[in-house]
Amino acid sequence: MIKHDHIYVAPPHLDVTIDKGVLRLSPAGHEARPRPINRFLSNLAREYGHGAVGVILSGTMTDGTDGICDIKRAGGYTLAQDESTAKFDSMPKSAAAAGCVDYVLPPDRIAQELCRIARRFRRYGPGSQKPSAAVPPPHSGAQMTWRLSDAGTEACATDATGGAGLRAGRDAGAKSSEPRYQA
Repeated sequence: MIKHDHIYVAPPHLDVTIDKGVLRLSPAGHEARPRPINRFLSNLAREYGHGAVGVILSGTMTDGTDGICDIKRAGGYTLAQDESTAKFDSMPKSAAAAGCVDYVLPPDRIAQELCRIARRFRRYGPGSQKPSAAVPPPHSGAQMTWRLSDAGTEACATDATGGAGLRAGRDAGAKSSEPRYQA
């Protein structure tokens, strides 16, 4: 069974799926361009729906874009690394360009946001309405920019009490197809 507040890393050449809360390993597909992140995130969306949380970090090509969009369509919570902080920016850039990312943030802010989501899920469950976490500033160029509230972003790494942990939980509320950027 998946344990709360744990991080699992997929072994090389294996796909990871989730079935009734249990991680399953299977031989990776043999396509020319393997898409293990898409398969995992799409499976996560089917398994947890609005309780799924997906994060796209530094990486090459577009693996993860379809899966993060599946999580968004299921009502889940989606984040991507700010491309300016990524060693390889094509995966987070692709996810944001697809319009499937709730927040585009540097890694330290992703960690803070995941902690905020986990605390909210522990407190209210995945279907709860979130208070407005973003305040819209004036437009900056063609992309709407959002500034995240600093409320509730203190470190939570030591909080391992109950709840669904970081693998699930939808800090539900109004969502936009526009990603929200830290200003």
